Amino acid sequence: DPGFEEYEPLDFPELRDQALQLILRRCTTSPFPAKTLPRRLLLEAELRLRGRQHREALLCSLALRLAVGSEEDLPELPETPPSTEELSAECWLVPAAVIEMVCAYQLGDRNHAVRLRDALAVVDRSILSKHLTKRFNG
Repeated sequence: DPGFEEYEPLDFPELRDQALQLILRRCTTSPFPAKTLPRRLLLEAELRLRGRQHREALLCSLALRLAVGSEEDLPELPETPPSTEELSAECWLVPAAVIEMVCAYQLGDRNHAVRLRDALAVVDRSILSKHLTKRFNG
């Protein structure tokens, strides 16, 4: 099937700009402290993924990565499970990467989705919710 091999790469510089705007909106309109932003973005991303709002979920995932200081095209994922007590940046990167992987695939950028899947395959994913674990496993 020739259509299966075709893909449309996502415009990540433009998406990052939109994700930064999302962060600014969330910080200026939310009554919650800024330190809760990563948790709120992850919740919103997962809810939007459940609702099949892939573009919005992707933006939330990218905003989450930007909010915790990860600006690479492919995030550097922790090999061991991060401490959730400290709520370090690493505890947000694995769930964000799974959401980004699913959304990239659904939005047609299969190359990016495969690169993320390969990176996620070798890291500890025990921090994932049941929903994200199911989405990662297919």
